[in-house]
Amino acid sequence: MAFRQVARVTGKFSVFWPEWLEVTSVSEDDAPEIGDFLLRLGHPLRPECQPSTLDGATYYVRRLFDYHRTNRNYPLALQCSTIVRQTESGQIVGVCLVGGGGDGGQEFGVYDIQVDPNCRNQGIGTSMIRRSLMILAEHGIPK
Repeated sequence: MAFRQVARVTGKFSVFWPEWLEVTSVSEDDAPEIGDFLLRLGHPLRPECQPSTLDGATYYVRRLFDYHRTNRNYPLALQCSTIVRQTESGQIVGVCLVGGGGDGGQEFGVYDIQVDPNCRNQGIGTSMIRRSLMILAEHGIPK
């Protein structure tokens, strides 16, 4: 749904990131750090995950990766997924996990998007979605 809302605007997107933020694509090695971030925010992990533990949160993130790894477009989904960190501290303030495109298809979706409460209402979530859409468009995936 988030992709559809942002996709209503016609034309190319531009994404502005303030200097105090560092933006990168997600890699599988980021799972523990993303898990820690989700724990900090009080994310409702799935019941089979050990509640309120870093191991459980890391398992939750790795499960998302495992679920999509067999898809041909998995590398593109990882590239569209975003981690936003504070430049000085390196602390995560936003995560957008994208998956989909199963069997090489063109349907991608946001599986999880979280922004630190202290950094909300600054356009970080919207910018993560726009970044994902831009990367998909660069690879010929329609809005």
